[in-house]
Amino acid sequence: ARRHARESGCWFQVVTLLFLKSRLTQSLILDPDSNRRPSLEPPHRLIVEAPMKKFSLTALARTQIRQAIVAPAGRSASTVFGGHEHTMRQTVIGIKASVTLQEHENPGEATVMVLSGRITLTSNGDSWEARTGDLLLMPAGRSQLSAIEDSAVLLSVAKLGRPGVSELESDLT
Repeated sequence: ARRHARESGCWFQVVTLLFLKSRLTQSLILDPDSNRRPSLEPPHRLIVEAPMKKFSLTALARTQIRQAIVAPAGRSASTVFGGHEHTMRQTVIGIKASVTLQEHENPGEATVMVLSGRITLTSNGDSWEARTGDLLLMPAGRSQLSAIEDSAVLLSVAKLGRPGVSELESDLT
């Protein structure tokens, strides 16, 4: 099959990546005649190769809730993926019951997945209550998060503009 592919000049599309930042779809192409690594066409962004990692969000949620309960501010956070060199960042946040995180600007596209507990998201005069397993799409503008009971959420943010830490995440770390 490899010989046939080489003779016919076929290229195989291996993975299609959707960049949230630019909403452009790019293809990762393998050349069967080459020993080179796959390359992005066109080369808009450096892809950092990292080993596969697995996290238990359930365990991280329990840990963050325990830490939030004893923390003076009633909150605790741990970055699961991302950082200054990435467009996307995912952070598990533990929030003690009755604690409200200050209002923050949504820096791009963001979601809040409730890993445990119950929370309220307030934005632009509207509010939504969410429970374990619910996913909230954060609206543009300023938002505020309140814990109805001891809770943990997974905040996922794809910053528009430049990679880095969102205002909410920087306050939590």
